[in-house]
Amino acid sequence: MRIRAHKLDGVEYRAAANIGPVIVPTIVVLHDTAGPLTKGSSAAYLASKNTAGVSVHFVVETDGTITQLVPTHRRATHAGASIYHSREGCNAFSIGIEIVNPGRMEPVDRGDGVVRGRAWWGQMFEDPVGILGLVRKATSSHGDGVWMMSMPYLIYNHGNSMEPRQEHLAWHGLVLPRDHPFWLTHAPINGWGCTCYLSGARSPEAARRRGGDPDKALPAGWDAIDPRTGAPKGIDKGWDYAPGASVARDLAGIVDKKAATLPPPIAKDFKDSVRSVVPPAEDPAAQSPKSPEDAIARGKEVLARLRTQATDLAAAEQAGDLTGAAMALQDAVRAELRKLRPVGEAPIALVPGSRKQAKEVMQSVADVMPSDWVQAANAIPLKVHVSETKRGGYLPGNPPQITTSESSTAVHEYLHHLQARLPDLDALFQDLHRQRTKGEPLIQIRKGEWARKDHYYTAYQGREYAFAKPKPALEMLTMALQPVLGSDIKSVRMLRDLTKGDPEMLEMALGVLFYWKV
Repeated sequence: MRIRAHKLDGVEYRAAANIGPVIVPTIVVLHDTAGPLTKGSSAAYLASKNTAGVSVHFVVETDGTITQLVPTHRRATHAGASIYHSREGCNAFSIGIEIVNPGRMEPVDRGDGVVRGRAWWGQMFEDPVGILGLVRKATSSHGDGVWMMSMPYLIYNHGNSMEPRQEHLAWHGLVLPRDHPFWLTHAPINGWGCTCYLSGARSPEAARRRGGDPDKALPAGWDAIDPRTGAPKGIDKGWDYAPGASVARDLAGIVDKKAATLPPPIAKDFKDSVRSVVPPAEDPAAQSPKSPEDAIARGKEVLARLRTQATDLAAAEQAGDLTGAAMALQDAVRAELRKLRPVGEAPIALVPGSRKQAKEVMQSVADVMPSDWVQAANAIPLKVHVSETKRGGYLPGNPPQITTSESSTAVHEYLHHLQARLPDLDALFQDLHRQRTKGEPLIQIRKGEWARKDHYYTAYQGREYAFAKPKPALEMLTMALQPVLGSDIKSVRMLRDLTKGDPEMLEMALGVLFYWKV
C-alpha cells in the first residue's frame, strides 16, 4: 500500500467532521475502540460530529478492512492531553489508528473451562473453540480481565532494562500460541521495574520477521513455583495474578462454580444465602468519609493501589517525569473509579433551549463525574454560556449560570455547582481549610482576591469569599478535584503541581472522589 496525496491507496475514504489544520506527523498512536465489533460502527462514529469531538486518521476492522477518515497531513483529535518525549499535544504531530476491539472485558467464569468476557456495554463474548482468541489475563494496569487477542502467536520481548532479570532474558524472543498456559502467568509486566512487553504475529514466520524465535523452546521447569514468592521463578510475588484481587471476588467465583452444579431453585437460594455472609455495611465503599482525616486516609490507600497497578505511573515517577506521571495518574484514576462506582451515566440537566455547544461541553464534564453527584445536582438545571473571550465563572441563582471556554474550566465551574448542591461534600473541604489555616492571616494574592495561603499548591485554593461566610473557602473543593477530573493539558499541569506540592490534598481529592456518596 502507498500513500498518495495524503490518502492510502485502495481503501475507503470517508471525511470526518473533526479535521484540523495541517501537521507534520512524526509518530503513530494506536488505540483500541473499546466498543462493539459491528463492522463500520466505529468508523461511522469517529467520522461523525460526535459529542466528544474525537476523530482519527484510520480505522482497522476485525477483518482487516481499513477506512481512512482524515488525510495524513491534517490533524485528528485522538490523543487528548498527551506528551511524547517532552512534546505536549500529540495530536499536532501524530497519525491516529483505531483498531476495532472490545478492549478489557469483565471475566465471567461458569466453571466449564470456556473463556467468557462481558464488555462494558453489556455484550457477552465467549470462545469455546478459540476462534476469537479470548485470553484471561491479569495486567498490572487493568487487573484481571478478558482480552481479545487479534494475533494467533505472541512474542515475549525483553525491555532492555539496565539490570535485567536473567529469567526475563531467557524468555526473550519466545514465540508461543496465544492460548498457551505460559501467558496466563508470564505475560509481562512481571515485577517492579520490569519493562518487558508482548508483540503479536499471524504465523511463526511472521514472528521471526518481528524478531521472535519460533524454534526457541520453553525452559524446563518454567511453571515451577518459587517457594519464596509463591509465583513461578522470575516473577515477583503478586505479579502472576490480578493485582488487588479481593476475597469477595474469589468467593464469588467459588459460589458461581458451585451454583452451576445445582438445580436452578436451589442455586438461587444458595447464592442468596451466601450474600448475607458479608453484610454490605462492612464494605468501606458503602460509607462516605465522615471527616477530612477519614477522606485523606482512604485517598492514601487509593493512591498506593494506583501506584502498584499502573506501571506507567510508577515508571514515570521513578524517572522523575512529573508531567508524564500526572497524565498516567489521570488515566489510572478514571479506569479504577469506573470499577467502583457509576461514572458518566447521568447527563447534566440544562435549561430548555440550551445551545448544542453548551450541551457538548457539559456532556464532556458529565462523562468524568460520579453519577450520583450529577443526579443530586440535577434538581436545579444549569444555564451554560460557552465563550472564548469571557472569563469562566459560576453564578448561583435560579437558574445557576456557568460561563466557560474550555473543558478544564467547565469541570471547575461545574464543581462549584456541586459544591452548592452537595453541602455535606463541601463541608469536608471547609473543615480541612479551617484546620490547616488556623491562626493564619488573610493576605491579598491579586486585586480583589484574598486568601489564607497555608501550603496549598496554589495560593488561589485558599481564597476566601466574604459573601460565603461561614464557609468562605469556595476554591478548596474545586482546586482539589479539577486536576484529577480535567481532561486537558492545563489540568495535567495542575495535577503535576498538586502531586509535588501538596500530596495530602491529592489524597483528600481521591478519598472523596472514590468514596463520598450522596
